Amino acid sequence: MCRRLTYSICIGLVLGLVGSANGQLGKGKILFEWFEGTTGGNIDQLVDGRNPNYPNNPTSYEWRSSFLGPVNRSDNFGTRVRGYLYPPADGDYTF
Repeated sequence: MCRRLTYSICIGLVLGLVGSANGQLGKGKILFEWFEGTTGGNIDQLVDGRNPNYPNNPTSYEWRSSFLGPVNRSDNFGTRVRGYLYPPADGDYTF
């Protein structure tokens, strides 16, 4: 069943709404991937080719049960958050 989603959301999250690492993604899990050595203060420093590990070789990753990431993790890194959305019913959704 296809569900239509209407959303307005930051680019960092849009990059990873679908996908999985090693086919392990399941309901209730969010994949956080970190790319160390990314400098600057915006998404361009991660996705424009300055970080040779992005997008296929994250420095580390962690499966979490919410979108809340760790606090004070480190400096100079980029994060990609991925997961599937499973709306409970058909309809329009705003995020």
